[in-house]
Amino acid sequence: MPIRDDPRLASFKPERNPLDIIKSFIGDDADALARLEALIPEYRRAHQPFMRQTLNGVLADRYGEAERVYNWGRTAGNLDPDSLRHVSNYRVRLGNLVTLSGTAIATPALIQQVRTFDTDNQIEEDYLDNARTAFRRQQDEQRRRDIERAREMEETRRRRHVLDAHNSVQLLARQTPPRFERGGALVANMVCAVVDVGTGNSATGRAGHGIGRAALEATTGITVPSGAAHAFVVADPTNCAEWEAVYNLMTASPRTIKSDLYFASATPGGGHLIPPCDNCKRWIRAIGARAHGFDQ
Repeated sequence: MPIRDDPRLASFKPERNPLDIIKSFIGDDADALARLEALIPEYRRAHQPFMRQTLNGVLADRYGEAERVYNWGRTAGNLDPDSLRHVSNYRVRLGNLVTLSGTAIATPALIQQVRTFDTDNQIEEDYLDNARTAFRRQQDEQRRRDIERAREMEETRRRRHVLDAHNSVQLLARQTPPRFERGGALVANMVCAVVDVGTGNSATGRAGHGIGRAALEATTGITVPSGAAHAFVVADPTNCAEWEAVYNLMTASPRTIKSDLYFASATPGGGHLIPPCDNCKRWIRAIGARAHGFDQ
């Protein structure tokens, strides 16, 4: 794109002269036109430096872009010698124009210099445009690869957190007695590890914890099902190890994203991984979390 076509220079074009636009609104109002004419010299004194500073900024931006394309072009043969020569010539000549625009040259003369530059360097501008397109295409491809690499690294990290949960619950299971009683009654004795796959934060729990519905719901923000849906729960839907695990995790990390949770449960004494009971499946599904052996 020629420099003179840069949108930031649109107000410099005669057909967009703001004074002419104002006059068109004033119409035949002689007093208003007289006041406008009285303000025009002051307006020009303020507007001319503004135009020159804007033009200098546009030229500097274009030079910076040409410099980046040139440096890219001479690296690893990204541009053939002929194209690189044209881009280099454009960059050097534009640099001289940037220097000129930083001086106190009259703005109309400077704008004429830009028009002349665009005309005299049309061939170089075409070469630069082709190089710029190739440069941006390569940058876009690199960004795509970077995003894909970051996604793969994130997936690997999350899988590692899931494996950590498996290892944690199996270790806990081997350390937990196979029988557990509370109040003289045998309790379904399961253990669980839960991990936030996004952060790696984790916690463990066991069945028969006795925390209670109110505390569980207040801490986790998860609604406890109204009744048991699995024989092992023994009419107490809060009994399960998954509940104590998520309670412990969210007590330590209240800002946990529940849909990022992964549960792994095991039988004490051996460490064999098992899926959650039907009761826990209901609320794990409700919060969008996942669990070993549980396909939502």
